[in-house]
Amino acid sequence: MSNVTPQKDDDQVEVNDSSEMRAEIAGVGATIRRLRGERKAINEEITAELTSLKAKGIPKAALKRALDDCELDEADLGRFDFAYDLCRRALGKPVQEELFVEAPVAASAAEN
Repeated sequence: MSNVTPQKDDDQVEVNDSSEMRAEIAGVGATIRRLRGERKAINEEITAELTSLKAKGIPKAALKRALDDCELDEADLGRFDFAYDLCRRALGKPVQEELFVEAPVAASAAEN
């Protein structure tokens, strides 16, 4: 048995209602369910890690932003930093440059 399924822009695709197609659909469905479960577990672990840092004074957004920045290559990071600074100044919330003149070091960190 086959049906015609309408697609975007009125393209027509033949869909076969066969045991092979049903098996493929079932397999894809099982894979997606498994991956969703894995994603849920991973998201819970990430949330726990972020919550741990938040309890120590590090905002979740700060780490997420820093991780995103670390994914950029040097040229893209330079362009992003420039644009981010420009946007912050244009919106009336410039980056607090005095925070970056000399990074404070905790006494315990300095001893290590």
